[in-house]
Amino acid sequence: WNIGQFSYQQMEKFAAGYRIEGEITIPASKSVAQRAIVAASLAKGESEFQNLSRCDDIDYALGVAKQIGAGVDVLGDTVTIHSKGFRELSKQASTMPPMFAASIITPNTINLFVGESGLLSRLCIPVAAQLGEGVTITGAGTLLRREMYGCKESLEEFEAKCILTADNTLPAVVSGPLSGGKVTISGRKGSQLISGLLMALPLSKKNSTLTVTNATSLPYIKLTLDVIRKFGIGIECEESDGDLVFNIPGKQNYTPASFAIEGDWSSASNFIVAGALFGDIIIKGLNMESHQADRAIVNIIRNCGGYIEEKNGSLRVKASHLRAFEYDATNSPDLFPVLAILAAFCEGESAIKGVDRLRTKESDRKESIMETLKNMGVEAEVEDGTMYIEGISYARRVVEGKNIAKGTYKSFNDHRIAMAIFLATLGTPEKISVDRTECINKSFPQFLSIFNSLKVK
Repeated sequence: WNIGQFSYQQMEKFAAGYRIEGEITIPASKSVAQRAIVAASLAKGESEFQNLSRCDDIDYALGVAKQIGAGVDVLGDTVTIHSKGFRELSKQASTMPPMFAASIITPNTINLFVGESGLLSRLCIPVAAQLGEGVTITGAGTLLRREMYGCKESLEEFEAKCILTADNTLPAVVSGPLSGGKVTISGRKGSQLISGLLMALPLSKKNSTLTVTNATSLPYIKLTLDVIRKFGIGIECEESDGDLVFNIPGKQNYTPASFAIEGDWSSASNFIVAGALFGDIIIKGLNMESHQADRAIVNIIRNCGGYIEEKNGSLRVKASHLRAFEYDATNSPDLFPVLAILAAFCEGESAIKGVDRLRTKESDRKESIMETLKNMGVEAEVEDGTMYIEGISYARRVVEGKNIAKGTYKSFNDHRIAMAIFLATLGTPEKISVDRTECINKSFPQFLSIFNSLKVK
């Protein structure tokens, strides 16, 4: 074989049996849905959401709405939420004595269970503080080991209380209300708490000015603003000397809203990469103008030399010979696992920045990704917050016998790691399995059925 150059016929032969094709519809964005469900539980009246496909994180949010005091009706992919509104709910909230501890969870308080959802926990902590005193937020699984950065300090800045465990983890007991006023916080650890404050502070009696330094995950902040505007909440945002300044009028009321939940770009990224590497896939259900951070996958693929066509609200992604890439994933850390697999099949050394954002996810994703790549036989290293991955194109892997190593891979009980490993199976004749797949239900329970529906040429 001439290793340096392949004929068209050779390339077709190499791809035979591994190229995939299909037409798929992406489920609802859990990032949008969770924000919308919390907002609807605070709005007096009836809100309705269409296209609300279910997953664990969305079900946890619906549970929180019920625990706050809202009614929830589900009919197919349509969910209706009935609420008395924040003012009435806060009047009914039970109180605890002034001296309480984070270990106290009693029937006399509002108890919000957020499952394993980091976003939902950080939305609920500020919102729950507005409801009364002694509101408990707790979760399950790995979330109980994830530090609630900045929650205690931020609530105290607004004259509220947040008591966490000695390790700064859930459960939390919060008491409010948030006073409003001028507060500066750091956004270096992520945007989820900021989103919670942006949802809660319009309910304060006083106006607020929230200044965020070192902001990260900016698209998610924009997504929060976009969602709460649908519920009648007005917040002005401006940039000043590199900081984000939010001017938030107090005494606002959430009003009911009805809309279809847009498709999830985080879920779609798996199949966009699959198509770009191994097939010809049409993907439906996405909002091309979305503020979701993971919409960045389209430009990443194009910068690799990939083929993506946008037409009539759908994406068509076709396999191409892809070159190595550089990308800063600081604002879209959920893309990291799928980008690691993409890099493994892009010719040359790819560099992905933002490794520091990976430690407090469902697993320590830096370690999870590095161990997975090592077991696959992919060379990778981390230096100064950047992951460098040495990629080999699928065609060259076939010719040189450098297939992804067979075996059973660990998911680390992390939904995004598990899905990324399945992508790698498309690029090797070797038998690969995943030890635990139930974790995928956290965000994308339809993943395996959609994945298995793709036709292998």
